[in-house]
Amino acid sequence: MKDQIKLKRMQLPFVEEVVQYCKSLGFWGFCGVDVLFDSMGCGYLVDINPRVTGSCPALCALKILSKKHNYQVGLFRRSGDINYYGGSVDLISQVEEFNEANDGKMTIVIHSMYEPIEGAHTRVNIGVYGNDMDECKSVLNRFAEPKRDETE
Repeated sequence: MKDQIKLKRMQLPFVEEVVQYCKSLGFWGFCGVDVLFDSMGCGYLVDINPRVTGSCPALCALKILSKKHNYQVGLFRRSGDINYYGGSVDLISQVEEFNEANDGKMTIVIHSMYEPIEGAHTRVNIGVYGNDMDECKSVLNRFAEPKRDETE
């Protein structure tokens, strides 16, 4: 959160051009714009997604939780094969328990989930929000793991 104004200034020239172009085509609504910067600070427009992007709900959640608890950081894992190794009922229970115990200090948000094999694992899009990046990462690693090797 502390770098949002700086990041906005860096990306604004690229975004303004995309907005003007999209408007000229009659497009309106959400649009994700990916800009990469090299070590010299030169920016490169690499992707335009004229839709609500996958990270949009996580960014909105951070904004809301920042207003409520003054959180400054958030980490989000989505897509691919990110799993909670347990069933969805257990996942919800664990998240509720964590959120109650850490009210105002850290918050876990399950953005979406799918349990392909009942009780075995649950695919998740999940975010952890708070004020300490290392703590958020540690919690996220407990609830959102990559696919395990089948031999484990």
